[in-house]
Amino acid sequence: MLGVGTLIVAALASLRPKFSQKTLKEHCLWLGASVLLGFAVFESLILTVDRLLIGSHTLTWAITQSVFIKESVWAIGLMLIHLLFIRFTHPAH
Repeated sequence: MLGVGTLIVAALASLRPKFSQKTLKEHCLWLGASVLLGFAVFESLILTVDRLLIGSHTLTWAITQSVFIKESVWAIGLMLIHLLFIRFTHPAH
């Protein structure tokens, strides 16, 4: 089930709406929105499967908050690396 959640989140992040392709600011807004949506979808799948298999959930707010902070730091770091890569490999027009 976690593999399915990963595929759903990856598919969500790979969507590129027209507005996100115009400026860097809009691209960053889309990346932020996809991180939030992806996190919500992935954690919801975990909670649903946990409730169905075990009958209760063990994911507390403190755990969810720490996971969200960790994933946000990773997303920001990867976004910055991506932006630097694009800046240095694609010359400005």
